[in-house]
Amino acid sequence: MSDNFSGSFQATNHLIALGHRRICFMGGVFGSTVGTTRLNAFLHTMNEHGFAVRKEWILPGRLGYTESYEATKLLMSLPKQVRPTAAINITDTGALGVMDAVLDLGMSIPSDLAVIGFDDVFFASTRRIQLISVRIPSHELGRIRTNILIDRLSNTNPFAYQKTILSVELIIRDTCGGKSGEGFKA
Repeated sequence: MSDNFSGSFQATNHLIALGHRRICFMGGVFGSTVGTTRLNAFLHTMNEHGFAVRKEWILPGRLGYTESYEATKLLMSLPKQVRPTAAINITDTGALGVMDAVLDLGMSIPSDLAVIGFDDVFFASTRRIQLISVRIPSHELGRIRTNILIDRLSNTNPFAYQKTILSVELIIRDTCGGKSGEGFKA
């Protein structure tokens, strides 16, 4: 598995270092190991810095584009003094929905909402506003999992259990601060 705790820790610390205190976490499926680990790292990091997290800023199940888009429209309708200034979505697909909602509302990225995703999918770096993302080593994960499956199927070691945690990397792009220091608008 990828180091989900470290990825969320890096993303949260990056936003805090940029001055964000009101950060939204768009989590995953309730009870999933990945979503729970990333949420716990987010909460731990916020607590470590002494920042409160409002319950309306924790959104479980917000993985997909449409769900994230709709949730963001609701978040951004909160009064300015209580709405988040940044969002972490545990998928890039969801983060792209967040970005589109902000822009469709006539707001700016990152001035009105900074955004970070997870996975570093191809589209994260091809849009006009390039998404900051936690890069997951997908190919290496696939290779290791395939080798384990082959070992089990060939009975080489059918009961082998191997726990491998692979490093992740925060890929810095535009969505938490434009290259020119300006926000991006639609």
